[in-house]
Amino acid sequence: MSKSGLPNEQAQPQAAPLNGVTWAFIVGAVAFVLFALWLAFRLSAPLSGLLFPPEPPIPSGATLQRQATSGYGADSRVYHLPPLPCPVRDFYAEQGQCVTQDGHCEQDSTPKRDALTATCQGNMVFGGFTMYWDVEIYDYPQQTEVLLNREIYWLPHTAQRE
Repeated sequence: MSKSGLPNEQAQPQAAPLNGVTWAFIVGAVAFVLFALWLAFRLSAPLSGLLFPPEPPIPSGATLQRQATSGYGADSRVYHLPPLPCPVRDFYAEQGQCVTQDGHCEQDSTPKRDALTATCQGNMVFGGFTMYWDVEIYDYPQQTEVLLNREIYWLPHTAQRE
């Protein structure tokens, strides 16, 4: 109370109205957040492709025997499978294109052993990059052998395989 006996009138702070500078800051912050989200979305696929490139198609039940790497994303592998080359050829034909050697995987044909059964090739686009693969499928008495080569072109959609 004041000396006059009236209650003190304390000035309540008033909220200042938002001025033009404050609105500009809010709009700029929202624009920055939207741009950062857009940039993260655009970079996520290429970045994940660089860090975790996909495996080439490999039939189930394949056992890796050997692998040689000539660079990041370029390697050769040898797989063994049960002695049934035609289902393996069919698997790769679904993934790409195959050329079957004469006398193999035909109706009423006697399988030729110790011979090249088919060659197949294909590609896979991921994260803006392209992986090319090719296989040779051999039919041996004890197993089917698959020689798989893959190469990833790291320049987005610019490489053409010859």
